[in-house]
Order: sequence, then structure tokens, then C-alpha cells
Amino acid sequence: MSKTPKDLEQRQIQTRTNFYQPQTLDDEQKTVKFVATTEQPAQVFDWERFDIVDEVLRMDGIILPKSGRVPLLDSHARHSVANILGSADAWDFTEVDGHNGIETIVRFASDNGGKDAFQKVRDGHLTDMSVGYRVLESQWIPDKGKADIGGKSYTGPLKVATKWELKEVSLTPIGADALAKVRSESQNQTPVASPATENNPEEKTMSDEIKLTQDDLSRAQKEAVEQERKRSSAIRQKCKTVGMDDIADELIEKGMSEAEASDAIFAKLAEREKPLGDQRIEVGEHDADKFRKAAADGLLLRTGRQVENPAPGADNFRGLDMAEIIRRCMVREGVKSANDIAGSRTKIASLAVRAGTMSTSDFSAIFSDVLNKTLLKAYAEQPATWRPWVNIVSTSDFKDIYGMSLSEAPDLELVKEGSEYEFKSMTDGQESYKPFKYGEILPLTWEMIVNDDLRAFTRIPTLLGAATRRKESDLVYGLLTGGNDNHGPTMNDTNQLFDDTNHGNLLQTGKAITADNLDAARQLMWKQTGPKGARLAIEPRFLIVSPQNQMTTQVLLTSAASVTDSKSAGVVNPMQNAFVSIVESRLLDVGANDGEAWYLVADPNRIDTMEVAYLDGYQQPQIETEAEFTRDVISWKVRHVFGCGVMDYRGFVMNDGTD
Repeated sequence: MSKTPKDLEQRQIQTRTNFYQPQTLDDEQKTVKFVATTEQPAQVFDWERFDIVDEVLRMDGIILPKSGRVPLLDSHARHSVANILGSADAWDFTEVDGHNGIETIVRFASDNGGKDAFQKVRDGHLTDMSVGYRVLESQWIPDKGKADIGGKSYTGPLKVATKWELKEVSLTPIGADALAKVRSESQNQTPVASPATENNPEEKTMSDEIKLTQDDLSRAQKEAVEQERKRSSAIRQKCKTVGMDDIADELIEKGMSEAEASDAIFAKLAEREKPLGDQRIEVGEHDADKFRKAAADGLLLRTGRQVENPAPGADNFRGLDMAEIIRRCMVREGVKSANDIAGSRTKIASLAVRAGTMSTSDFSAIFSDVLNKTLLKAYAEQPATWRPWVNIVSTSDFKDIYGMSLSEAPDLELVKEGSEYEFKSMTDGQESYKPFKYGEILPLTWEMIVNDDLRAFTRIPTLLGAATRRKESDLVYGLLTGGNDNHGPTMNDTNQLFDDTNHGNLLQTGKAITADNLDAARQLMWKQTGPKGARLAIEPRFLIVSPQNQMTTQVLLTSAASVTDSKSAGVVNPMQNAFVSIVESRLLDVGANDGEAWYLVADPNRIDTMEVAYLDGYQQPQIETEAEFTRDVISWKVRHVFGCGVMDYRGFVMNDGTD
């Protein structure tokens, strides 16, 4: 498998003594069925951990291009069209040796490269396939850890990709996934006798020599990765020492040695700072930082939460109660001596909630870190099905945001020699919306410290993080499904978002999700024109349904054969991979018949659909700390500023569930 041209990859080399004759090969059409990939773990180089890890690609997380077709490449060579051997489409889910997988029909090109590759496949010499992809969402399971994802149990160390975008498939001499092979109808290959025999010791010796060479290659790859890890780590530490973390990636990517990086760092210092004799350079991480990180991770571990790579010393804090951690913070800051605060939790809690005491940096930083990590983890884990079909923007204030509808750009005019270019204006739709501020206060009371109620302290931000994400979803889908008869908000032209007469994007005949009804809805979007009458050629990309229609949608979009009863056997399903399916529970109450409404939405990169704006680009809740003198409480304020608005009706079509 491959991610980007710069990514490293570690494959387990396997030798085979048999060739395989594919049974699904079509000589006339130059096609053959392959297993593209499976959920069997494969070793890849993970840049986030800078190590070789086992990775599982969950088949229910695959995102195919809207065309349903990807290029077939020669060993992931992406930099020239000469390396394209054909293409792959007609995807279908399958199972191979107990692993979920996805299979595809490969169509070979008619040029020499395609013909040569097809012949090698036909002869059984080329059997392995590999996929090139981009991971969008993943979950890391640490060593000896366990996690249940999608109803399946996984044991670490393991990276599980839960959402990934397929870019290409490649024919390779040796693939990362041993189960990704040419397919036969029986899901097994028919072996063709190898030239090696029991009476041919010379052939056996050659095979052993090849295997030894491959093992040497594997060791060399591991050594190279380890050397690269040490070089990168050393350069990052040098940059951190002098406060220049921002240039570390640049020095590493240039392939500098440690000595060369040191010279570059000192050169940058000369540009940015005073001479070294005039400043103090601290080596390594400050002791206070180490203490805070260890204490915060220890508190999180004590609540039962998983912490990836806990800070050194975290285990020393996981057995301490809140009062003891507060006491140690006070001693470190010199607020009180150890003897002065050696009393009960009640005494320590009283000292902690005093306004002057709360200003100690260790105490504030530790509990803020615990709150922040807890809240943001809960926020990130809550589903947000709206993100693929909206545009996310940043705003600097609370003023109205006006969207310009680029649904019809001006045509390019012929410019004669010596003539001036003409000025053309863009049509401004003037749809508008504004961001709003949402928030809550999280308290740490005197009583919570006395009772050592850490669970209550962390439970609140967990609930609030999830609630913040739900609030976003409520507003986005509330906008989409609001208004009279759930036909959406009133637009700038005084018509509702979904309007059959004025917007031509409301389908009220046939609520069922069938190929015919989907095509009828798709045709409505194809017919959309710009303000000047130009055909915009907009294609829907997303099909949004309620859980009530989830099964129907999944079958219709993944089946290779027609699922309509009236069709004869063998008819191809025209809606296979036509749209990306999104299931949203907030649609269960929408439509003439509850849960029957469904929507087609265009790619937001193709035409404006809906915008979601965050203040100053902060897409996560922000936390501030405050100590109160008049109450026995320390407060953390959680603030989240965002807003949403529909920008152009032309990228939407609704079937409102009317029979």
C-alpha cells in the first residue's frame, strides 16, 4: 500500500512456488476481477509515530471517487500517464479467508503497457494488487490495548483506518496484502504446476537464495528506518532547545545531517536573535512542564481513560487524590511550606479555592489540561455527518457573513491583438448568516476537592464535548430540514430552499429510494441554470438518508446487478457507486411520512452548498480559567463560536417523502 510519493513502506516478502490462472479473465473485453484489498493487517510506515505499524483498512470506511473509477497503475508510479495500465471500477464487497474485502473489475488499456500487463496476468505471472489511499480518520490501539470498532474487536498495537479515500490501485510484483489477488469465481485460484520439482535440487537452492536476499533486504529497510528516526529526533531536539521548533520539519525534509542542521540552526539564530552571549538557552524540557504533563496524564489514567504515550512519571500520580496533587503544586510554587499544608483535604481545599492561591501556574495548567483533553476527545468522537457536504470557513467577528454565489462565472471573451481586456462581474447571491457564541461553565468546587470527586470533574466536560458537537449537527441539519413542511429556510429570493416552482429542486412523486427516483432527482440538479441561463452541469455527490432507509440505500449503491424486481436477470445496476451515502438520525422526523425524506447534495468544491464558519478558525471549543473569591469554586469557561448558512439552492435536491 502507498500513501504519498514520500511515504516509506515495509512489506513482508513472501515467495511462492505456484503460479495462478485467474478464472474471471475475459480475453475479449480485456478485463479480470481482482481483490483490491482486505481487512487483513498490512505493515506500513506511519509518519505520526515514525515507525512501521500494522494497519487495518475497514471496508465500511472506504470512500470511492464520485465517478466510481480509479486508475490502474504500475507499482504506484503516479507521476506519469505512461504508468497507467488501465482502470478499475464495478466495486463490490466480498470475504476472503475470513476477512472482509472489496473486489473490482480491472479494465486494461489497449496500448502496449496495458497489453503487456494483461498478458502477464493471463499467464499467471502477475497476481498481486495493492491500493493507494489517503487516511482521513483512524484510531490507534496501543500495545496490549483492546478496542471495539464497528462491532469488531481489535488488539494493539494496531492502526485502524475507519475512513479512507481510495486514490488508485496498482499491479505489483509483491503486494502488502497477501489476500489481494486475482479473483476466481470460487474465491480460490487454480494452481498451475511450477517448474520446480522434487528432482530439481538446483531449483530449490535458487529459491532459498532468493529468500535469503529478501530477508537481507527487510533487515536493511528496518536499519534505514531506524537511522532516519534517530536523525529526525536529534534535529527536532536541537530545534526545541533553542525555541525553533518551526524550522525542524524543513531541516529534516532537506535531508540534513545532525552537523548540517546545527549549522543551519545557528545561522537562523544569528538572523532572529541577539548574540548567544546575551541570552540564556535552556537545555531540554523545563522541569515544571514535565511535572504538569505527568500529573495531568496521571489524573486521566486514574479516571480510566486511555492515554497514548503517557508522560514520564504519570504512573506516580495516578494513585494520588485531587487534594494531594493540589498540595504538591502549592509546595512547588512556594505558596506554602510542606508543613503548613500537611493537614486534611478540607484545609487543602480551602487554600485551593482562594483567589490568590489559584493563580499558581502548576495547579491551573494541570486541571486545565485534564479538562481540555477530556472535552476535546469527546467532541472529536461524536459523529458529524454534515462535514463532507459543507464548506468550512473562518470569520474574524460576529458580523453578517455574505456569500457570493459562484454558480455562473462569466464566459471568457476573445481578446484581439492590442485590445483591452473587459471587466466582468460575478453574480452575488447575497445569502447571509452570522456566527453565534455558545458556552458553559465547568466548576471545581470546594466540596469536589474534599470528596475527591474526580469522576464528576471529568464527566462534565465529557458530556459537554459531545453536546458541543451535537449542537453543531443540530444547527446544520435544523437549517436543512427547517421551514414550512421541512422545505428549508427562506432564501434571499423569498422562496424556501426546496421549491419545485422557483428552484426546481423538490421531488414530490415517489418517495422510495429506487434507481428511477434517484435518477429523477439527479436530473433536477442537472437542469439547474445560473442567473444568466447557463447550464451549470452540476452532479450530485452525496445521498443523505435517515436510518430508516439505510439498508435500502446500501444495497442500491453497492450491488453490481440491478435490484429492481421488474428488471431481468443480469441487468447492471446503474446506481452502483453513484453517490456517497450519509445516514443521519435527525432525518427520522422529516418528511410527509416521518423518516422517508432524502436529499441529494453536490460536492461543495463544485458549487456552494452550505457554509459553517468558526471564529478565527477555531474548530474546537476553547477553555478559560477563573477563580472566584465570593464562592468556594474554581471555574473553567467553555466557549464555542460558530454559525451556518445555505449559500446556493442549486446544489440541493430533496424528496420530501410524498407518495
